[in-house]
Amino acid sequence: MTDSRRNRSEGWQHAKLTGHENEEKIAKLTMSDSEVQKRLLKCAHLDPAKVSIANVEYGGLCESDVDCVFAGKTKSKTDM
Repeated sequence: MTDSRRNRSEGWQHAKLTGHENEEKIAKLTMSDSEVQKRLLKCAHLDPAKVSIANVEYGGLCESDVDCVFAGKTKSKTDM
């Protein structure tokens, strides 16, 4: 559902912030729920009996500059 009180810029800002909040929630769930870990590993075609998820990183609010394939720099795109 969209909020028609937001202009386009405000909508993008809201989406970015809530997206990062959702990444944090999913990271915490992943680390606390072994069934979620198993499902993620199976989706990645990895055997949960042989590998495990030791850590989940997420972010994007404090992106660093990285080299761009088109020369120069761009913001990193860190997601969960």
